[in-house]
Amino acid sequence: MNPSLSAPQFSPERALALGRQTLSIEAAAVDALKDRLNGDFSRAVELILASKGRLIVSGMGKSGHIARKIAATMASTGTPAYFVHPAEASHGDLGMITRDDVLLALSNSGESEELLRIVPLVKRSGARLISMTGAPASTLAREADVHLDAGVAQRLARITSRQLPVQRLRWRWAMLWRRLCLMPVASARMILLVRTPAAHLVDDC
Repeated sequence: MNPSLSAPQFSPERALALGRQTLSIEAAAVDALKDRLNGDFSRAVELILASKGRLIVSGMGKSGHIARKIAATMASTGTPAYFVHPAEASHGDLGMITRDDVLLALSNSGESEELLRIVPLVKRSGARLISMTGAPASTLAREADVHLDAGVAQRLARITSRQLPVQRLRWRWAMLWRRLCLMPVASARMILLVRTPAAHLVDDC
């Protein structure tokens, strides 16, 4: 076995320090959302409220998992919504999107090839496009009717198995996954608060 992958002596103090550091980074990112709310957010809410169709949510990879969660949350709180996989959309599923729908496209880089491939077809159908990316100057952001900036000032470090033991690697990736989910889902919840009476907001998150 590679010595660099052997498990170190467990340190409760180190675990607590890593947990607190991660929560501090997440809390700062969520708090920063207040300063991101502008006319673009209002226009996104207006598009969804005015839609006579459904909210289609799409994304690749980890963004796709987050997109599925947003679609499920929206659907469970009264907004007709479903997830469309962008790679499968270009192989026939695109027919499910109509001119009355709104597409919410998630991509951290804003350059996801699979999403960019279907954007012209979606816009040609007459559907409106809301993008949520971490890159306001990206292609997806420029092509959208409305762009929501979900960029973060600080990310948890991407760590390889050669840099840290397996146990710490699993911990940090688990925290990173939670971190990536937090920003878009928080934005979705804010849209829900505008659309749905608070008493009806029931979700398992």
